[in-house]
Amino acid sequence: IFRLPGNERSVKQLKMEFQEGLEPNLEMKGDTHTIGSLLKLYLRSLPDSIIPSALYEDFVAIFLTYDLNEKEGINELRHLVNRMPITNYNTLRRLTGSSTKCRPTRTSIGWTSTTSLSYSRPQSSRTTVETLTWS
Repeated sequence: IFRLPGNERSVKQLKMEFQEGLEPNLEMKGDTHTIGSLLKLYLRSLPDSIIPSALYEDFVAIFLTYDLNEKEGINELRHLVNRMPITNYNTLRRLTGSSTKCRPTRTSIGWTSTTSLSYSRPQSSRTTVETLTWS
C-alpha cells in the first residue's frame, strides 16, 4: 500500500477534513493507496520522526554492525527500540505489522517507508508523537 501513490485530490481533501477536526469515514472516502499516502504525509509532517532523531545514529550503527539474524543483533535492536518514547514505540510497532492480517517484511518496510519513519532532524527537537499538531 505504501509503494503506489493515492489520489492526490482525495489525500488533500482527507487532510483538510482531519485538520478541521472532522472524522472522515476512510472506508468510504479513500482507497488503500490514498490512505497510505495520507499516512505518509502525516508522518513526514511530524516535528521528529517515529524513530527519534536522537536515536537515529544508534539504529544505523546496529544495522551496520550486526547481522540481524544473530541473537546479539536482535538483542541490541530490542534494547534500542525500548529506549524510544512509548508513543513512538507503539506507532512503530503498529506500522511494522503487529497485525495478524498483514506482516510486511523488513525489506518492504525499509524500501517503502524509510523516509516516513526515520530522518535526521536537529537534536534540539524533542517533540514526540504525543505533542504534535499536524501542519
